[in-house]
Amino acid sequence: MKNPFQNIFRKKHLTLLILLSAVHSVFLVFISLWLVNRHFVYGDEKMLFQVTAGVKKIILGIEEKPDPADYIFINVCYDNMLIPMLDEEGFPVGNQPIVDRRKLALFFERLNRRPDSYKYAVSDIFFKDSSSADSLLYSKIKDTKNLIIPYHINDTGGVEYPVFDINRGLADYSAIQYVFMKYPLVTNDTMKSLPLKMYEDITGKKFEKKKYFSYLGGKPCFNNMIVDFKLRYYELLDRNSEKMYNLVNLGDILRLPDTAFYKSVGNKIIFLGDYYERDLHQTLFGKMSGTLILFNIYFSLLKNENLISFGLVLLLFIGFFAVSYNLFSEMFLKERKYTQKISRTKFGKFILKVLSFVVYLMFISVITYFIFNIHINILILAFYLKGVDSLIKYIRNKKQKKEIKSGEEKGELNEE
Repeated sequence: MKNPFQNIFRKKHLTLLILLSAVHSVFLVFISLWLVNRHFVYGDEKMLFQVTAGVKKIILGIEEKPDPADYIFINVCYDNMLIPMLDEEGFPVGNQPIVDRRKLALFFERLNRRPDSYKYAVSDIFFKDSSSADSLLYSKIKDTKNLIIPYHINDTGGVEYPVFDINRGLADYSAIQYVFMKYPLVTNDTMKSLPLKMYEDITGKKFEKKKYFSYLGGKPCFNNMIVDFKLRYYELLDRNSEKMYNLVNLGDILRLPDTAFYKSVGNKIIFLGDYYERDLHQTLFGKMSGTLILFNIYFSLLKNENLISFGLVLLLFIGFFAVSYNLFSEMFLKERKYTQKISRTKFGKFILKVLSFVVYLMFISVITYFIFNIHINILILAFYLKGVDSLIKYIRNKKQKKEIKSGEEKGELNEE
């Protein structure tokens, strides 16, 4: 005859197990979102990001590409002028090349003639040093509509502003094991990045930070994001692709007659920068132009890929609930019918042995990336879960030994 109290105990245990798993999964959701929003990624996680992105983009072809008709990329690295190079004490030691500011002045002069011919202009050129053509260039760009230029933070943490006081945004990033992976939208709570300011200018949506949370257009968002490169370097340079992007040299576009010039920039966002020589950086997808990195960050913002959606939170909760349920009910694995069935075969035993927290977390990270283009940082979570698992095992083993010892003592008393 079955003991009715045993069934009651099992039901109470199951209720407690579900409640504990739910509370713990909520905790894990908050921790995972906090880790995503931190400005670091462990180098060991780089491989996971590369593999999942490669499978999704290259093998399965699942990604939304930017429309070539919306953008034009203008290379400036072959149009240079020389200015004096000064040492630390301000004495000339030779010459250094910079982008020809006279040609830039001619380019912006043509834009100013028809300010409605283009949508927005990004001049990813750091105007750090002065030149003889600065007055001419400034007279053109100070009146240019929808233009933004970069500024930087130097190695000592100081801010370096350009010689021109116009609309500007921070265009810096930090590398992890010499690879660019994560980008901050706002640095030091006040310094907005160039892609973010560009996004605000074009869409009218504003980024706000309220205490511990960030909002973009009134919706919760991440301040730091792993950039999902929709447009890669080789795609931009490919002249034989069916979806060919508009990449031209500054000198070439200046030689065009007005009709062709304004057709080239017609209702497009313009990205001026060095696409070939000095401004190249290592990313998860190989070398990439700094200007192209800024473009991909802007495009990710445009596709709302830094927003914290309800679907993302729900998916994380479900995934972490499964992890928590197995974590807190490990002693009862053998009592589950599905576990007994699986463990009857060698393959089943192998699967149960392989199923670990890292595998769980990798699976969750892959799913969130495939659906929301957001990578979850798994290394710290894996260490945490392993620590909790070890603590639970220690407590249960200690309790089991105590029960065995108590049973042996009662048995000795009964014998007496």
